[in-house]
Amino acid sequence: MLLAGSWYDQLNPFHYLAGAAGKVVADGWTAAMLGLWNAGLWAMRLVLNIMDAFLTPDLSENGPGAQIYAATFWIAGALVLVMVMIQLGVAAIRRDGKSLATLLVGGAQFTIVWAAWVAYGVAVIAACGGLTRALMGSLLKVSSWSAWQPWTPFTTADIVDGTVATVLGLMGLLLWLAAIGHLLVMLTRGGALMVLSATTPISAAGLVSDAGRSWFWKSLRWFHAAAFTPVLMVLVLGIGIQMTTGVANGLADKTQAAIGTALPGVILILISCFAPLALFKLLAFVDPGTSSGAAVRQGLAAQGGLQGLLGGISGSPESSGAAASTDANGRFTKLDPYAGAQLALAEAYRNVAATGAKPLAVTNCLNFGSPEDPAVMWQFAEAVRGLADACEALDVPVTGGNVSFYNQTGEVAILPTPVVGVLGVIDDVARRTPMALGPEGESVLLVGETRDELGGSEWAHVVHGHLGGLPPTVDLQRERQLAEILVAGSRDGMLTAAHDVSEGGVALALVEMALRGGRGARVVLPDDVDPFVALFSESTGRAVVVVPRSEELRFTDMCVARHVPVARVGVVDGVGDQAELAVQGQFSVSLAQLRTASEATLPALFGPSVG
Repeated sequence: MLLAGSWYDQLNPFHYLAGAAGKVVADGWTAAMLGLWNAGLWAMRLVLNIMDAFLTPDLSENGPGAQIYAATFWIAGALVLVMVMIQLGVAAIRRDGKSLATLLVGGAQFTIVWAAWVAYGVAVIAACGGLTRALMGSLLKVSSWSAWQPWTPFTTADIVDGTVATVLGLMGLLLWLAAIGHLLVMLTRGGALMVLSATTPISAAGLVSDAGRSWFWKSLRWFHAAAFTPVLMVLVLGIGIQMTTGVANGLADKTQAAIGTALPGVILILISCFAPLALFKLLAFVDPGTSSGAAVRQGLAAQGGLQGLLGGISGSPESSGAAASTDANGRFTKLDPYAGAQLALAEAYRNVAATGAKPLAVTNCLNFGSPEDPAVMWQFAEAVRGLADACEALDVPVTGGNVSFYNQTGEVAILPTPVVGVLGVIDDVARRTPMALGPEGESVLLVGETRDELGGSEWAHVVHGHLGGLPPTVDLQRERQLAEILVAGSRDGMLTAAHDVSEGGVALALVEMALRGGRGARVVLPDDVDPFVALFSESTGRAVVVVPRSEELRFTDMCVARHVPVARVGVVDGVGDQAELAVQGQFSVSLAQLRTASEATLPALFGPSVG
């Protein structure tokens, strides 16, 4: 056996050739990797020089886009006339004051955009440019992108370790990607700002119409996202460099320190390429069509508008309050999970509005069986989809919630039960609407349309133990109209009492109002609806209200203006347990009998109370 270092190695020519070849390959690899790093630095510096030129594009009226502005502003004027004619036609056909109000408010908004858009855009771009340079000075210690030179090229004299060179080479490739990404971002930003500056007045023409209102808000959202992109890029990069510099300063070797800052810095540069997409998401509150936009707008309204917000007070600082309701109906969700979740939300939304509070936010607790069962998982998915669509239609954001699975005994799951809570705000709790029947002689009105809808109803469950058919139809637009009526009626002092119609139909709503107030009522059912359906149907979008005779005409006119059916169905009559709830031609029952039946339910189920 020949040992290393023996006379054989000294005489073997391949021993020297292998060592020399390995060194050549290693040096070649190191040089190639450092070449990638240096090339990446060159590309990044080239792009940084270009970025300075694109930081504040000239969007002024006398700038490069002057002729384009002239054309697009005239197009906007022509389009707004067309949209005005369409909206006037819609308002005339519907006889809807809300459509006319949309036209007037939108016309005022369009005028503001027409007069001030270019100046506003120039001011925003200038502000973003100034803010970007200020952040550069604070975080990067430079006044322009081209002046930022955080890393220097390396040579084979600086780096002899192949592993370190490989790391630098890979970072050089990332620098190329980051350079290309930043170039694309800044070119796209410049183009987007010019296009949006020219076309936003056209999109603003949609403000006068229900169908086109989202055009302007999306354009405004994209414009601000593009304008603030350099600001976010500097923040991401600057904060990251500040943090990593502190770590690298603890390294004794200067080369290691330079690489210690370069590695996270390059990654942060690459990440900052995605700033526009992040900004577009973060600026969702600008668009009233999004849930966050609705939350901002409703929160502002709860504070008494902009004046109340700036003054630090709400509309009635000493008497504002909140109303909340949670509702669920497992039978409806069993019959149709999509509609069942929407019905739960609609009932909670209606309950809050019946107090005079404006519904603002939603929470939930979704209770289902085992998700391992495909049928249960389908119910859950449909319920979530239905709830999401309904929240969007009612313009109320979901603030949170939870899911509870595996609610079953053996293989038998509970009825799918999405419990939905709604929170509302009322400016003055002194004006809240109670549920109890009011003074004698006041009118009892039914707001909303009654249809033959008894599938999954309380009557079918209690009397027949039957679960089948279809749940009531969900009309979310009608729910919004009803809520507006109930809130306006409370605010303007037109309502003495209000109660939503849900489980048990009008019959149970009247019983609960009578027992709460200790007063009876004489009820006359409409002639065009079967008496049984009129009493026990669970059609949605309805409420029983009590109004003084002096306010009855004003209240009914408000309902008619919104195309919501309203009918006088009775009058408050009698006080005390001997007062009766009398339905003409059907039955008459005293409050004492009703109270006995109501209060005997729990003792009958669980036994008499003790103590």
